[in-house]
Amino acid sequence: MKTKIKEEYKKILVEIINVIIESNENEFVLDEYLYELNRICSHNNIQDLIFWNENDLSKDEIVTILFNHEITVNKLNEINEEKIILIKRRLAEKISALNSISANHNELELFSFEEDEAISPEWIVEIESFFGQRIPADYYRFLETFGSIHGKINIYGIHRDNERELVIECIEMTKKYRMHGLDSNYLVIGNKTDEEIYVIDLERCKDYSSVLIFTLSKNKIKPVSNSFYSFLEILLN
Repeated sequence: MKTKIKEEYKKILVEIINVIIESNENEFVLDEYLYELNRICSHNNIQDLIFWNENDLSKDEIVTILFNHEITVNKLNEINEEKIILIKRRLAEKISALNSISANHNELELFSFEEDEAISPEWIVEIESFFGQRIPADYYRFLETFGSIHGKINIYGIHRDNERELVIECIEMTKKYRMHGLDSNYLVIGNKTDEEIYVIDLERCKDYSSVLIFTLSKNKIKPVSNSFYSFLEILLN
């Protein structure tokens, strides 16, 4: 069984490297493949191996180097069939959502930061401090990549306003709706109408966001999606 799982893991690694080397995917998707590759094998020189291949290594040789890296080998001991399924699912959902973002690019304001300004980890720590717990990995990655999205859809996160002041709007909007009875375990990430808001249930998720819609006037909540990126896909299509 372990050999089969190891081979499945290697297939994912090969698929990711093939996409990075050969495809013309949009920049969001390529960044995400590199991110997932780092998560899988934690090799310090992934970009050097793939993009600045000074030794003219073949794809098979690159895969072998990455796959036999010490940290990758250690991770293999933690892998089981369930985790393989989750890796595949996470990657598929992310890539589908990011392709949708790219397709709707003209209708979305994706970045409100200066070109050379990265999302500071301290801002995300501030969000986690406010809620008193870690936020789900998929929403965390969204914050790192985009900060927030506005336009055709509105996804709250971190952005700079017209005066270039930093706004952590997911905290501000959560504070606002707590005054209307929203429970403290919910993080507000968007709104459908003034009466209906999208929230993440922080008590029900770790890697994947449990996204729900809360209707203020009825004080009712119902599920929308079991991951943040599939939620994005729903809104964009």
